[in-house]
Formats: sequence, structure tokens, C-alpha cells
Amino acid sequence: MSNWCVGVYVAVLLLLCSPFVVSAHATPLAYTPQASATELITPASISVRFTERIEVGASSLTVYGPDGVKVSTTKGEVDSSDSRVLQVGLTDAGEGVYTVSWQVVSVDDGHFTKGAYSFLVSADGQAFNGVETVAVSYSTNIPDVITSFLNLVGESVFVALCVFLLAGLYLRRTLLTKHVAMISLAAGFTLFVSGSVIYLVRKSIELATLQDISVVHALFVYITSSVGEITLLKLGLAFCVAALLYYSFTRTTTKRIYVFSSLAFVFLALLLYMQAMVSHSAASLFLPHVSVVITWVHLFAKECIVGGVLVLCVAYCATPKTFSSRTYYNLIRVFDIVSSSALFWALISGVYVVWLHLKHVQNVFTTSWGELFISLVLCTGVVGIIRLGHQFVIHPGLHQKKCAQVYAVTLPFEAFCVLCVLFFSAYISMTTPPFAVESYGFIQEKESENILVTLQVHPYETQMFSLLFTDTETKEFVDLSALTVTAENSLLGVGPNVLSVYKRSSGSYVFSALDFTPHGAWQLTAIAEHEGGYDAYTRFDLSYPQDILENLKSDEQRHFDSFAQSMILISFMLGLLSLIHIGISVYMWKAQLVSVEPTPYVLTPLRASGLLCLCALMLCLLWVAPFSSFKSICTQDGNKWTMSYPTRDFEATSKNAYIGCSVHGGHYHFANEQEYRYFRLTQ
Repeated sequence: MSNWCVGVYVAVLLLLCSPFVVSAHATPLAYTPQASATELITPASISVRFTERIEVGASSLTVYGPDGVKVSTTKGEVDSSDSRVLQVGLTDAGEGVYTVSWQVVSVDDGHFTKGAYSFLVSADGQAFNGVETVAVSYSTNIPDVITSFLNLVGESVFVALCVFLLAGLYLRRTLLTKHVAMISLAAGFTLFVSGSVIYLVRKSIELATLQDISVVHALFVYITSSVGEITLLKLGLAFCVAALLYYSFTRTTTKRIYVFSSLAFVFLALLLYMQAMVSHSAASLFLPHVSVVITWVHLFAKECIVGGVLVLCVAYCATPKTFSSRTYYNLIRVFDIVSSSALFWALISGVYVVWLHLKHVQNVFTTSWGELFISLVLCTGVVGIIRLGHQFVIHPGLHQKKCAQVYAVTLPFEAFCVLCVLFFSAYISMTTPPFAVESYGFIQEKESENILVTLQVHPYETQMFSLLFTDTETKEFVDLSALTVTAENSLLGVGPNVLSVYKRSSGSYVFSALDFTPHGAWQLTAIAEHEGGYDAYTRFDLSYPQDILENLKSDEQRHFDSFAQSMILISFMLGLLSLIHIGISVYMWKAQLVSVEPTPYVLTPLRASGLLCLCALMLCLLWVAPFSSFKSICTQDGNKWTMSYPTRDFEATSKNAYIGCSVHGGHYHFANEQEYRYFRLTQ
């Protein structure tokens, strides 16, 4: 085996052994009753709404009364009108603190989540007084990522073998020798089956631990769930694909090869569709069926490129003599045009997937999903640069010794990079995308004395309005020396009332929506005093709550906002560049398919060591690049970085959960870095 192969294997091992932490899947969005709430009487039922659909057979919702005795009447059931809601009835155990404990399995991705929260029942309405009343934990970890990674690698090899086989039939050329095809097929099949079996075993052990049942019983429960059934179906399809590909590469009759390879392609398409069904696209409330199909296209295109590079490496590594033959040269030229076509579909569908899950550009830097997206984009960019270099510089000159020497280094590095792409794809599929079940897009802006004043509903405190003061020249927040806000409803003869405003950070102030009582047409006036300039005077006209409700946003309603417009523009530009790339690839393919004899070259141990160092350096950059500054500040201060409800003095300010910094045992939870920094200064 070549020295560079050892370098690739070691680099991949370093990648898989990196101490990543994985977050989230079916995450609770809303509790009924709410966490830390006070109820005058014991509610008849408890419900928890999650970000994904719940597998009722493998999930449970348990409620304990003030004396610690179980008061829930059943194991829990899914709401008939919303499969994301798990609910259970309960009996009255008197006044006191009730604790709700839940563990769920997601129908959409098959992963486990568990947690607990508390609320108070008090006839006289006394306030809840407790600590850290909401707890959520996720069982997914790096071994789960690795099992998904193995599945993706196996699928990629299957896709590449199918594409090369069908392309060879179309061109009437042999692109893969039987030896190379059998090695690739055996490797892909082994990886896929290993990943699936390990996945089923791990999930059965987790379920057995959570529900205190035997592993055998847990295995039966899990494989009879929706995700378990899909996993078994994928295994069956993988067996069919492998068998059909084996017969295709061992038969000499063109007609039989065509039939077997076509059937293999159909079964493989079904396999990838099953993979797309177990994804966050299926959990999306926006056109889930369309989103699954687009994710399927993205998987197919991406794995075609990744698998093609891996098969090229197998051909170069397993039979070095092949490199000096026209067979290998025709193989790489065909892959150039196939990969350029696949790149078009991968980019277009990828932009949609990003728009679907990311929801807002700021989530790139404030969520775990966004951080992983940065790593994935970096890996993809490196792969794209290497691909272009191979296609337009290295491949046409492989008959020259210098190009052959460079190719011996860049090919294994490209293999490492495409494996990184698949690893981070598996990693990002294990991480909950940013979500906001309910938010308000209401915003008004006025300018006065070089200060831009923005009125909006506070993103994380939906019962509060936010006033932001920004310098129009420097674009920085203006720290005011004084602020006076008044509200008047002239039609009803109310006001002007001076409102109580609270500073949240530099240039950011809030006031309560209750100040707009009674409802109707209000005029809001803000007078901002600041050093070094005249007072800024602004007036806003607001019909409350009509103007607010008209701008209500949720996952079910996606809007043609600036983020959507920018993604359409990016999609158009990437699509145009991809079409140009395809045109150039077709032209070069027709001109150079047959004739050139490449020069064989073997990588020396010294160059192999250098390649390994390059891979390790890239891995370190990927590790450091996407780290959140907010998360770093939070953990350095000794606080917890977790997903919970934005909280002030134990009072939840939103019914949506956000990733952020939990302070003083849950006494405060900040989802905004600027507000956390200001709070830290005031303490």
C-alpha cells in the first residue's frame, strides 16, 4: 500500500477522535403549564411541544406530585392534531411543586432527548421560588456522528460505482477494472452495514437505560418505531444495491450489465430517499415533502462527488499500474464532467437547505448549527479549489512528470477533504437547526440628529418593545445620558403617559407592551439625550396590537425577507458559475478523452509526512474557526452555555427556547451577547 494512503488513514483517524460535542434534536419549545409558573388549581393534563415529531412507543411523559408520588395517568400520548406535542393526564395531588420528567425519541431523526421542569400549584397564587427548574439533556454524541459518517461514506461509494458503471455503458468504455470495483464495493458495503448495525445497537442500549428495560426489549421497541423501520429498510436496500453491482461487474453481457446496473441505481435512489426522510428537512413545518425531495437531490449530488474521489483513490492505490493506462485517464476525465454536473445540483439544493434550516444569517455565529455550517463551508471550499485545480491544470498535464508528482499529493489530500465534508455533514445532521416558533417582524425606523431610532418587538421578550439608538455614520450603538418615552392615544383621550424604560445594553432600551392599554391607535414619542449632540426627537404611530399581529412569523410561514432574497441571489450566481463550469468541462472532455498516456508516480515517505501535517493543520483550523465568542465569554465566566428559555429573575420572558448563557443557576438566561455583557458590567 502506498505511503500516502497511510497518511490519509491517520488523518481521518485524527478527525474522528477529535473531542467534538454534539447538541440537540427533539427540543422542547413550550410547556403547558409553563416552567416556574403558578397554577391556582391542579391542571387536568400536561403537554410539551417539541421541535420534531415524537415517536410515541419509545417516549414517555411522567409527572410527580408534591409528595414525590407519580400522578400521571398514562405513559403519555401524542396529540392527534400535532404530532410534535406529547401530553398526559394527571390526578390532583394537592398544592405544592409538581415535577414533569420526559424522555422522547424523534420520529424525524431517531435521536433521544430527556429533561424535566417544575411548576407550582397554589390556591393563593404565591410565586414559584426554586432553582434551575428547566433541564434538557441530549444523548447524542460523537459515536452517533461516526455511525452516520460510515453510512454516508458507504452510500457515496455506491453512488460513484453506479455512475461510473452507467457512464461506461453509455460511452462503451471500461472505466473501472473488476479488481478496483470489487475493492470499492466491499469497502462501501462494509462501512454502510457496520454503521447501521452499530447505530441500532447503540440506540437500543440508550433506550434500555432510559426506560429501565432489557436491551433485547429495547431493540424490539426501537426497530418497530418509524426510524427503526427505516434503518432496517435501508439495510435491505444496501444488500440489494451491493448484490446488483457485484453481478454488474462480474458479467460480460452488455444487456445484463445494463439491467443489473439500472436496478442498482433505482434501489440506490430509494436508499438515499430513506436517508433524506430521516432528517431535519422532514421535521420542518415548511413544505416538508418538498424539503425531503430537495434534500434527497442534495445527498445524491454531494455523494456522487465524494464517492467519485474515493473510488479514484482506490484505483490509484489498489493497482498502481492502472495509473499508467488509458483506462484510468478516461476515468478521471469522465469524473470531471460528472462532478461538474453534480456540483450544480449540490449547490442549488444546498442553498435551499441552508435557507430552510438557518432562518437568519445571524444564526451562523450564535448557534451550534451555524458553527458547524462554517466548518462545512470551509471544507467544501477547499474541495472545490482542489477539484478545479485537478480538472483544469493537473489532469490535462498528467503526461508530464511534474503534474504527476503534484497529483500524487493532491489526490489523497482531496480524499481527506471530501471525508471532512461527509463528517461535518453527519455532524450537522445531528445538531438541531436554529428555530423560532413565534417571532414578530414588526419594525419601524426614524432618524433624528444623526441618530437612527428603531422600534421593534424585543426578539427574546415578546411582551416588551425595544428601542435601539444607532449612530448613522459610525453604525455603532449610542450610549444615551437620558431617555424619555411617552405614549398617547388621542382618540380615547389617554395620555400622554411617561413610560418606564429599562436599559438592556448600550443603546438598547425596553418598555412593556402593557403600556399600550387600551388597544388602539397610539403615538409613541422618544426624546434621547446624549453628550456631544442635540437631543434626538422621534415619533412613531402604532396601532396595537393589529400592527404586531400582522407581522407574526413562525416556521409554518416563511417570508420573502432580506435573507430569502440574498439566498436566491447566491443560488443564481452559483448556478450560473456551475453552468459555465459544465460547459467548459464538456468541451475539454470531448477534446481530451482518449489519447494521452499519463506518467506514473509514487509518493515518497517525506512527501507523505508533509501531506499528513497539512491535513492536521486544516483540522486545527476547522476546530478553531467556528467558535462562538459569546459562548467563550459565558463559559470563561463560570456560567453554563445551554438551551433554555430567556429568563429574568426566574421569570421566562418568551415561550421559545434559545441557545445562550445561563447565569446564577438559571436565575437569568441571556440569548443576546450585548445584553449579557451589559448585565455582567452591572453586576
